[in-house]
Amino acid sequence: MTLTGVTNHDYLIVPSLRNVLLSTAYEAGARVHTNSWGNLGGIYGQTAYDADAFTFEHPDFLLIFSAGNSGQSGVESCGSPSISKNGVSVGAEQLHDSVTDALQKELTVTYFSSIGPTFDGRIKPDIVAPGHYVMSAFAGRPEAIVNAAKGYPLGYGEGPEKVVETCAVHQMSGTSMAAPTVAGVALLIRQYFMDSNFWAEACNRHYSSCKAGAFEPSGYFVKAILLHAGQAMQKYSNPGDNIVTTISSFELGAPPDNYQGYGTVRLQNVLPLTTPGGLNPALDLVIWDNRRIFHGRDDFEGAGRKRLLRGGYFSAVELSARLRFLGRADGVQARGAPTPLSAANPD
Repeated sequence: MTLTGVTNHDYLIVPSLRNVLLSTAYEAGARVHTNSWGNLGGIYGQTAYDADAFTFEHPDFLLIFSAGNSGQSGVESCGSPSISKNGVSVGAEQLHDSVTDALQKELTVTYFSSIGPTFDGRIKPDIVAPGHYVMSAFAGRPEAIVNAAKGYPLGYGEGPEKVVETCAVHQMSGTSMAAPTVAGVALLIRQYFMDSNFWAEACNRHYSSCKAGAFEPSGYFVKAILLHAGQAMQKYSNPGDNIVTTISSFELGAPPDNYQGYGTVRLQNVLPLTTPGGLNPALDLVIWDNRRIFHGRDDFEGAGRKRLLRGGYFSAVELSARLRFLGRADGVQARGAPTPLSAANPD
């Protein structure tokens, strides 16, 4: 992404999302756009409006935002535009203990990962990904890299000189680190459905959604796959962090909720492969994209009335479904929120 109007190391002046930033990226061919910035507080402001408006006008485009690092302040701490209806708000997962550096024994949401709900009661964040002590490339002047290694704040001592190429890496924490990870996963999902070597080869050809073969998925379809791939987190924060948090560490229940969203992304939970490592072979993935529902009903080519068959017999397994709407830009109760599905007359 490109930002203009960078003033100093404390804040950014972001150009119009709808008219400048996103339109420029879209015209350049981008269909997944990750943003590690946002405003404090969960007010549905201009940036959230622009995010929803642009994605409604460009349904093949997916916007991803970091949820924010204000979780220690308590509920309703997700920032804008991560509270937009059509974007993906990403919280942070903690993989290592802050003191011992040992791997966490439980899947843990970090204490600083911002917490929902939004002002109108929607669940945020949507998903979580590793965002605690993440190692990545460090772009900067040699002096800045040395200063960072000494423990000075990032950017300390930097001047106006041109940034040089370097092989250095840097370790940081924040939902800003988690959001790009989800963007990478979103690109893998796009590749999976667009490359004839994946979805077209692995899907069950009994279903009409498979017969068309490879296709370019919409942005809200990719979002649905991301949420459907969520694996439940086990804990919010560590007891050792209770001293800095409003909400003490506790065991999480089944998602979704306002701490973990739909959990941490595990694509093997939803995407079938022709090789080991994908969706459980006993299960099927049945999809529809770009379908309009009129008067609240659609039989999806009658598939809702068919039993799912595997090996010629009916297996009584749990049906997990995810329905995503693309919402218009407005400040009222979201029409783009997840909607529960009910099955009637399965025969």
